[in-house]
Amino acid sequence: MNFGDTIYEKFKDPKCPNQTVVKQMQRLSETYTRKRWFSKAEFEEETLWTLYALQEGVTSHKDWKRGNGSIRFIDSFFSLKGDTEYDNLSSMTIISGNTRIIFDGSYQIETKEIIRDGKTHRFKVMPFNQTGDIEEQPDKKLVKFVPDYFPGTMLSAKICIKPGNTAPIQQPNQSSHGR
Repeated sequence: MNFGDTIYEKFKDPKCPNQTVVKQMQRLSETYTRKRWFSKAEFEEETLWTLYALQEGVTSHKDWKRGNGSIRFIDSFFSLKGDTEYDNLSSMTIISGNTRIIFDGSYQIETKEIIRDGKTHRFKVMPFNQTGDIEEQPDKKLVKFVPDYFPGTMLSAKICIKPGNTAPIQQPNQSSHGR
């Protein structure tokens, strides 16, 4: 939990160091506006930008080597849980400003590829829809605008840890003894 700027406020600030990402978010907002997917008290620009900020490679910092922490944390949640399936027990919730995003296994992290400058780039996304496309509307039951404003970002998790999920992962060429 932290108090201060919400995820949306960080990117909406005119002094946000990563204007490239801000422009991508603005273009995405224009797409959602054209499709009339924003609706007061249900799904707004703040909700979209918060969801977009969780995708791999998205950062408010100028340093593009950042922007992997959120998706890795989400991935760790599913690893600790033991699978990516919905189990009616485990869930993780991110609340930031007026946005609430619930991770319950209904949607999984997907790997996407884009070709930029003749190179293939792979990145992980979780757009909360069947198409796996951030330009398509997310599931409104899991990604939503909420009336109560939280001044910062809060994360909560309830995890049903299954046997074997906490065993150390051995790296290649690493013996199980000697540590």
